[in-house]
Amino acid sequence: VTFDDDRFAQIMANLLSNAAKFSFEDSTVNVEIKQNSNRVCVAVTDQGSGIPEDFQDKIFDKFG
Repeated sequence: VTFDDDRFAQIMANLLSNAAKFSFEDSTVNVEIKQNSNRVCVAVTDQGSGIPEDFQDKIFDKFG
C-alpha cells in the first residue's frame, strides 16, 4: 500500500482526536484495520452522538 505519510498521520490524528473528544465519558474508541489486496480500510468507531446532519456534507471536503 502506498500513501502520503504526513497526510495519513494527519487524518488519523483528526479521526482519533474527534472520536475521543465527542465520545461519552468512560466509553471506548475502537480502531480496526483490514487489508484486502492493495487496499487498506481503517475504521474508527466511537460511542458519541455522531456527526451533526448539517455538517455531514462537508466531512470529505479537502483540507490543507
